[in-house]
Amino acid sequence: MKLFTSLRWMIVPMIVLLFSSCDNEPIDPNFPDIEEDVILEPGEFVATINDFNMFNAGASSAVLDTDGFLVISGANQGSGEVLSLSVENAEVGSFSLNASDATLNSGVYIVLEQAANPYTTATAIGGSGSMMITELDMTTQVVSGTFSLIAKRIKLDAAGDPILDSSGVTVKETVTLSDGEYFQIPFTIEDAGPDGGDDDPMGPDGETNISNSFEAFVDLDGAGGNQFVGSSIFTELATVGGIPVVRILALNESAESIRIDIPESLELGTYDMVNLSDGTELIALYNDGQGTANLTSNPGTLTITDFSKATGRIVGTFAFTGTDPLNNKANVVEATNGVFTIYYEPNAENVPEPFTVLVDEVAVTTTVIESGVFLFAGSDVEVFTFTGADDLQSVTVTFPRDITTGTYTMVPEQVDGSEVIGYYTPDTTILVPQVFTSITGTLVVNSYDTITGNIEGTFSFSATDPTGQDATVYEITEGTFFFTIEDM
Repeated sequence: MKLFTSLRWMIVPMIVLLFSSCDNEPIDPNFPDIEEDVILEPGEFVATINDFNMFNAGASSAVLDTDGFLVISGANQGSGEVLSLSVENAEVGSFSLNASDATLNSGVYIVLEQAANPYTTATAIGGSGSMMITELDMTTQVVSGTFSLIAKRIKLDAAGDPILDSSGVTVKETVTLSDGEYFQIPFTIEDAGPDGGDDDPMGPDGETNISNSFEAFVDLDGAGGNQFVGSSIFTELATVGGIPVVRILALNESAESIRIDIPESLELGTYDMVNLSDGTELIALYNDGQGTANLTSNPGTLTITDFSKATGRIVGTFAFTGTDPLNNKANVVEATNGVFTIYYEPNAENVPEPFTVLVDEVAVTTTVIESGVFLFAGSDVEVFTFTGADDLQSVTVTFPRDITTGTYTMVPEQVDGSEVIGYYTPDTTILVPQVFTSITGTLVVNSYDTITGNIEGTFSFSATDPTGQDATVYEITEGTFFFTIEDM
């Protein structure tokens, strides 16, 4: 399954997904120093970190929008590091990366394990940086140049709270990136429209383009608010104390960030957020990107409308009031109308069987599994059906192809193709098999990605003879399904 995102500004999830399936490893210091006579290969993105370690991006990309906003991003696969350089009005020349409210220029260095607390060149906490573009070829769409950064962040203790020195001043941590160079990084050109989006569901190579998105309206301290659009979206499936948690971190072009931790055990529904977490609970955090402490959800809610642990897809909405969890600061942020669709690298063990079911509490060991789309009774209504069978019996479920996530009541017969029905055949070997239909039952669609066609859910129903001649009632329980609905 190929996952990649078309974004207006920052890092594509292709970079993020490199980290999800690998363990963090110590940075190998045994790299040669970058010298002027070192010739980089096209696509390389390197720097020296703190005069000792090497950042060497195993994956890099760049995006230039039609307003001239350029973002160059790289990921060091072995150590879980991400580096992003952003400049306005990109052209051959020199640029300051000193980030402030007056400019979108910035440098951001992130260690994925600590993604909610990135190092930045925000001048408010003493950060700075510079960058030179030596090549910006609009024909071949490659960019080259050099850079250096002094990136800072507030030092946090184990509970995530700022550490103060003996004078009560917040302690800062610093990362220095020197001898930075990027050479012929390919860039894409994207429309800088009002939504910064890409409505084309297909990528340039004709493969499905599955996009992460994350938006909310954010009002910090009653200043009027603005639309927060996640221009860089990081996703990670972490395990904390044996509990799997999906972490989402979205940054906008001003280095503001919203992080949401979602326990993977949650299902469709609405849940309350906490304001303090040990890393395993549902929580949202806001950071203004200027070196201040996180504001956490107090209160907040998350509604999950689509969740696939098999494909790593979550769709949801959220709202929260963010405050200082220690009540040391009076800052308040209101995040409303939040909506997101994200993909993370799932645990391979989460991929279910296409079909499982019990009949009268006995598991059906399927020897045949079939699925497909057909037109209902010569109409234009498309119906999806799947069947699991052993050598004797079969279970079938049918529902409209345009179904959405949610819970549906099964009925005994089809009228116009919009119905959800379950069928059970106790003996398929006879010439005219007796088919029992759902008199009561439910179908739950937990996830349906209409782009990829992946659909999954559960079902159960009681099956009776629709003619009334056989009084037997069969109980079909613990049914699960996971299919890809293909085009007709």
